Amino acid sequence: QRLNTSCIRDNDWCSSTDQLGRFALHIAAATGRLDILNYLENKIKPAQLNARDRESGWTALYYAFFHGNIHCAVKLLNMGASWTPLDNCSQSPLDCIVFDRPRVYPCSLDSPNVECFTWGANFNFNLGHDVCVLKGHPESLGFLSNGLNIVNVAMSKFHSVFVTRCGQTLVCGYGNGGRL
Repeated sequence: QRLNTSCIRDNDWCSSTDQLGRFALHIAAATGRLDILNYLENKIKPAQLNARDRESGWTALYYAFFHGNIHCAVKLLNMGASWTPLDNCSQSPLDCIVFDRPRVYPCSLDSPNVECFTWGANFNFNLGHDVCVLKGHPESLGFLSNGLNIVNVAMSKFHSVFVTRCGQTLVCGYGNGGRL
């Protein structure tokens, strides 16, 4: 309803923002209005697709994920939305998916080929990737997909620990003086 009122009042409503700095694109993604996203696709300026709001630094993709509007997230990604902008709390859009999820995920020991994916800030090599850069989307940890049967994972700011079914412990990260 707010979008419809905005359309009537303002001829340039595609580039207008509310008091929190949200474009119509943000609100459409938050409310699951795929029809409005389709309408906006050729009317918005490219910079608006990844524009951050003033409240939390969220783009439209954050709003789509946070509100569970996966169909809108897919549309935004097809329109060229980026995975990489971090919000004011240094979270990526994918982090919105797991905000209210438990931190521990049970893994069946009967699953022979569990594959591990990580994303986020890899600044301490704590994600297990060999390059110290931000990982904006999930990437497989290739060294763990060699039939090692990972059964437990513990992650923190400076290191991660992977435990295999046979009890082998693999550690990655950063420690003062080379110690983990």
